Amino acid sequence: MALLEVRDLRTEFGAGRRAVTAVDGVSFTVDAGEMVALVGESGCGKSATAQSIMGLIVPPAGRVAGGQVLFEGRDLLRMSPRELRAVRGSGIAMIFQDPMTSLNPVLTVGRQLTESLTLHLGLRGAAARARAVELLDMVRIPAAATRLSSYPHQLSGGMRQRVMIAMALSCNPRLILADEITTALDVTIQAQILALLRDLAAETRTAVLFITHDLGVVAGMAERVNVMYAGQIVESAETADLFRRPQMPYTWGLLGSVPRLDQARGGRLRPIGGQPPELSAMPSGCRFAPRCVHRRDVCLDSPPGLTAPREASERDQQTRCWGTQDASHGGWLSTKDRYASQLVEEK
Repeated sequence: MALLEVRDLRTEFGAGRRAVTAVDGVSFTVDAGEMVALVGESGCGKSATAQSIMGLIVPPAGRVAGGQVLFEGRDLLRMSPRELRAVRGSGIAMIFQDPMTSLNPVLTVGRQLTESLTLHLGLRGAAARARAVELLDMVRIPAAATRLSSYPHQLSGGMRQRVMIAMALSCNPRLILADEITTALDVTIQAQILALLRDLAAETRTAVLFITHDLGVVAGMAERVNVMYAGQIVESAETADLFRRPQMPYTWGLLGSVPRLDQARGGRLRPIGGQPPELSAMPSGCRFAPRCVHRRDVCLDSPPGLTAPREASERDQQTRCWGTQDASHGGWLSTKDRYASQLVEEK
């Protein structure tokens, strides 16, 4: 049994005729000790998926309209608020995108760290403080004991993110949801934070759902990747298979937008043309079809399902694309098409 199993999750924002579906039929699993990535452009539904798992989508602003979120076999969506609070922190922890807005500006780092230790582990006084120092040491913050008296604004961005990681690990959760945790950091600090999270997850055997827009980051972090577009997962594969044989044209576009070390000097990146669809006016067929240079009539008329592509190198690789999976429509896309149209540099 998977540690986390998300089944056909649907999340809506708004009400009545103005309601829009931000997460539409999303399904994936995360095994114990595994790092799984959720990747896609801003607005594709990644963060809404994580917030739905944590029970942070509340009416009237939004609601989880359907599906299941099974954590260790228990459906989080059917839990009472009290039961869900007991799972948060001790079972599932979340690291948010911007630590400056996630940390309380008027409370010291030590106060915020010991609060969860008291709530979930029953530690108080010197025992809680000792554990807080241990956690700051674990995330490699120098002079950890003195940093307990610091306020968030007195720390750098990288140190604030380390504090957030320490808070997430404080109660020994089995799963961490890491939502765009390096977005506001420079590349050097970003590399340090990613290496820290990877090492700590391996040491503690904590599973991680790693949410990002950057496929370049995913390569060295995750074991499996789920690519999201317009509220749906459009490709799912082992990380090595995704980079070796990507199937979905949207994935090709994401890869083509990543700078490459072997790229010729002066070569240009190939951004994906167009804009993602409005949530209130989704295309009737494939949601990526309006931006896809390979689209055909069937793409505009009929929505494809998430199934194994013809050229899948592994049985569990799946894609949501008529051109790679459906023999009755020709299955016209191939690996050769990918490099010919998306990733070859302009001469």
